[in-house]
Amino acid sequence: MKFTQTQQQAITTTGSNLLVAASAGSGKTTVLIERLVNRIKEHGYNVDDFLVVTFTEAAASELKQRLRSKITEELIRDPNNKHLRSQLPKIGTSYISTFHAFCNQVIKRFFYLIDFDPIYRISDDVESLVLEHETLDALIEELFEKDDKKFLLIYDRFNQKLNNDYFVNLFLDIYHRLRALPYKEAFEELTKRVYETTTDFSNWIYYDRLKASIKSKVQEAKNHILKANELSKEHHHSYQEIFPSDYEIFNTIEKLIENDFDRCFNYIQDIGFERFPTKGVKHLDEDIKALIKDYRDRGIEIYKDLKKNYFSFSAQSQIKFISANQTIVEALFYTLRLFDERFKQVKRSKGVVDFADLEELALKIILESDQAKEYYRQHFKEILIDEYQDTNSMQEEIIKAISSGNNVFMVGDVKQSIYRFRNAEPEIFQAKYLDFRKGKNGKLINLNENFRSRQEILAFVNFLFCQLMDLQTFEIDYDDLAKLVFGQTDYLTKPLEGPFIHLHLIDKVSLEETLEESFEKAKIEAKHVAQVIRDLIDNSTQVYDLKRKELRPIRYSDIVILSRTKNNQEVYHEVFKEYNIPLLTPELSGYFNSIEVLTVISILNIIDNPLQDIHLLATLRSPIFNITEKDLIEIKVNSTADNYYLMVKDYVEKGPNEELRQKLTYFLDTLHEWREYSLTNSLTELLFKIYHETNYYEFVSGLIAGKQRQANLDLLYERAKLYEELSSNSLFKFIQLVRFFEEVEADLTQARTLSDNEDMVRFMTMHKAKGLEFPVVFVVDLNRKYNLADEKKVILWDRHLGLAFSYFDSTYRVSYNTILQNLLKEEIRRKQLAEELRLLYVAMTRAKEHLYLVGTIPDWERETLKLKKLSSLETVLLPKDERLAIRLLDLILIALARHPQFCSQALHITPNTDFLAHFNNIPDLDVKIIENLPEVEETLIDEEQFAEDYTKYMNEFACRLNFQYPHVEKTKHFAKQTIADIKRAQTLSEYQYHHEKISLAKPKFLGQVDATLRGTAYHLLMQHIDYQVNYNQAILTKLIDTLVKQEILTSEQAELIDLGKVLKFFETDIAQEIKKAKRIYQEMPFTTLVSSKLVYPYMQDEVDILVQGVVDLFAEISDYCILLDFKTDKVINNDTERIKRGYQIQLNVYKEAMSRIYNNKAIKAYLYLFDVNDYLEI
Repeated sequence: MKFTQTQQQAITTTGSNLLVAASAGSGKTTVLIERLVNRIKEHGYNVDDFLVVTFTEAAASELKQRLRSKITEELIRDPNNKHLRSQLPKIGTSYISTFHAFCNQVIKRFFYLIDFDPIYRISDDVESLVLEHETLDALIEELFEKDDKKFLLIYDRFNQKLNNDYFVNLFLDIYHRLRALPYKEAFEELTKRVYETTTDFSNWIYYDRLKASIKSKVQEAKNHILKANELSKEHHHSYQEIFPSDYEIFNTIEKLIENDFDRCFNYIQDIGFERFPTKGVKHLDEDIKALIKDYRDRGIEIYKDLKKNYFSFSAQSQIKFISANQTIVEALFYTLRLFDERFKQVKRSKGVVDFADLEELALKIILESDQAKEYYRQHFKEILIDEYQDTNSMQEEIIKAISSGNNVFMVGDVKQSIYRFRNAEPEIFQAKYLDFRKGKNGKLINLNENFRSRQEILAFVNFLFCQLMDLQTFEIDYDDLAKLVFGQTDYLTKPLEGPFIHLHLIDKVSLEETLEESFEKAKIEAKHVAQVIRDLIDNSTQVYDLKRKELRPIRYSDIVILSRTKNNQEVYHEVFKEYNIPLLTPELSGYFNSIEVLTVISILNIIDNPLQDIHLLATLRSPIFNITEKDLIEIKVNSTADNYYLMVKDYVEKGPNEELRQKLTYFLDTLHEWREYSLTNSLTELLFKIYHETNYYEFVSGLIAGKQRQANLDLLYERAKLYEELSSNSLFKFIQLVRFFEEVEADLTQARTLSDNEDMVRFMTMHKAKGLEFPVVFVVDLNRKYNLADEKKVILWDRHLGLAFSYFDSTYRVSYNTILQNLLKEEIRRKQLAEELRLLYVAMTRAKEHLYLVGTIPDWERETLKLKKLSSLETVLLPKDERLAIRLLDLILIALARHPQFCSQALHITPNTDFLAHFNNIPDLDVKIIENLPEVEETLIDEEQFAEDYTKYMNEFACRLNFQYPHVEKTKHFAKQTIADIKRAQTLSEYQYHHEKISLAKPKFLGQVDATLRGTAYHLLMQHIDYQVNYNQAILTKLIDTLVKQEILTSEQAELIDLGKVLKFFETDIAQEIKKAKRIYQEMPFTTLVSSKLVYPYMQDEVDILVQGVVDLFAEISDYCILLDFKTDKVINNDTERIKRGYQIQLNVYKEAMSRIYNNKAIKAYLYLFDVNDYLEI
């Protein structure tokens, strides 16, 4: 493979830490693997000299597989390279793993350094949540009983909904964030310093940050006023009088905040803006008038926000608010420490650790022990980190501690850092990027050649993101080093006509006139996307197959639909069925929203407490009890009770409808039985009873996606089983846990029942699409608002700023937001907006050939007014306030406001040529404003044709139902059988054989010794007989004693052997013949094919069966062989023929097998019966 110059540098550069900034599609994994192989080949290193860490098990497995394939490929070129060959077996045990797996290895190796028990298992997320909740519930109860003042202070302060679950979720959220920090004590000290009392507000720890924030907002407001002023000068001077005074107001705020908060506070309270002129401007274009007013209004809106968020109270009040919360901060950390200690105790007692423990314990070992630190520094020649943009500070500290200072290779793309919710810190990557770019502490290599997408896709991505991304707001500058460069020249060999970029905007206002009210935004978009896909497939749209290097018709599996969330999966499933489009959702979700799980959870709820109307109604309406809506109304109107359970009981007593009364009686009886059963049986036993007594488990299998639904019920059962093992058998607590999962959206993933290789359109979230690529990508639901829940939480969190929450005035029972809260909200918002923009980048760079951007506009006419004002801007980077939008579609549209085709086709204006001069090429854009949706075409069938087809299909259906498998006999026996199987089949009837029940051995005190035990004893002895020895009682006794000492025989078995009967065997003619044998085989195993007729004479079809068995003794004489099988069966009334018949088939099989092995040599087969000291020839 030929590498680019920068790729080659990334493969071969050594001697310092190296950061490879690898843009989407630049082949970063290939480079990482090539670097490993290069170091092994050229430097003589071993695979286990490297630590290679990534973030998922799947990624680690892929790295191992690709390394194995690459080394194998090198060996084909150089088959005599012994060093390279020796690396293959080392890959499986190498240090190529996830961070957590490496931390686990550290703990297993050095556990004794921190006095940690090495016998533990790793819990999954669900198990950890269960243990957390159980532990916290117990601790809360204990602290209440102790009347713990500190705990009660925070419980009363933060339990605003007077709901224990609310407090628990809030508390655990802070606890989880705290656990991700490497130095928790430092964070606690920082937070406490933030709340320290000060008399001078300007001495507050974040006062400079506050000033900078206010100045930044003031500057934005001034920019708006200036823009309004410029437009006014161009079009009408009547507005000129108001703008100088507006500008001066913001100038004054900027000067005052620099030196005196209170003066600025007093000034802001008295500000009054002049009214916007309405006289003398009638001739002015309405659009221009609206733009001027909009710019000014946005400036005034910033003033209002400043007044509300930063200048509602004087400096002294602000000091009071912050310092008053100091005791609460101390109480919160006190309780967090208590819980952390208790939780660790619980996990130790159960022998489990969670993923956060792995990192915490590994860091503790490495930091506190020079032995561990030096071991890894000496061991690893190089540390390679994949997806470095997703590293957190805990992982960074571990790497820093075990590296030698110049041997870390980091590869990633900060533009694709989308896992902040999992504690990823893109600022770690960015800080190194800026340092290494200046040559400080390491080297930087940029890989920006993209080998995935068409150049039109890349040009469009560059066009958008150079206008949107900057370091201050979005944590990265989208400069020339960040821009994607076209690298996949194979596309040029088979050119296709564009456009390849499609912007489809659905005008909801226009559509509302023709659509039903029930058509929500998601369904509208789904119908449009379905129609586009239908057209692509029906028209056999061509795509370029990079593997086959040729054009081919598009397939369903070439298409993916990417959404910010998974909420609309069901809508797309429903719509795509109408269009006959197969849809696969790799990220199965909505577990608790699936009807079968909802039904069972409702049943569990009313078993715990039947006075829950919603769950009771859901249960009654379910197929289990089949009460109709009409029935429910009748029940309600015939009772005056205040809950539905009592209404049901009333109806059973005096309801007029006898059939309904019987149904409800059955329901009440069943519910009563379940409630009684739940008191004395486990949760899983209760679930099993519900599933199978109601036949609900079988019922759901007949619904659409029946296997999936059964798998969901199985998963609920497994989770209940896990809960029992971890916690208690409490139905109430299990229900509480389920509610918690629903509330925090910790939805259990549905069990998968489909293959990912099927030819189906994929629907997945943007997060799940990372690392994947598709010829055709639809990015949908772009007008969805961001989820800003983090900035609305009662306790705000930032790892660099601390904790913040409101001030509560206990006298007036009212809360006030503090300045600290507003600073944290601002920071949380900034980070979230950056993450959302990176998500859009990830989604768009999945596309290889066609990119469809689909969004619904509430009112397109109004939207155009907003966009036109941006079309005249000349600078590449858009104004900051415009980029702080909270919808992805807003960002796309403001970036397209200066795109030539968007301007002409959508805005009907001339594009800004000064702005366009910044770009070498701008790809064509297919812009569609969708104002109506096509109806799904229905195929009408002729009545006569329908009747004829109906008869034909019904006959075929009946034929299939009545089909009988022609080789049913073959299904009644295993393809491979042991002699024991054959013996059972011979002695039992066929039905008994296939439905035989397993029984336990009979205890000694209940009867005589089992014949099987005696048989085993004799066989073990005869297996160790030496036929060249002349045995007498003494020699035989000594042999048995030896076998007992060697634990071949048990003393109990030895007592079962009759020495006299064994000695009599040696007196027989057959024993004397065996002594003359050339070779004797004892306990000779074999596996061979024999005819089924030999084993099962009643079978009609003759096939070969693989038989496995062991011959007791096989002796080669000169011209024949002896096959001997020892038996200890009891011979009754000298009926040896019965025994002979019983073993006939077994010995026939033995003879057939030995005959095949010994080339049809003559074989004499015998049974030796110890009970009568005689042998039978078969």
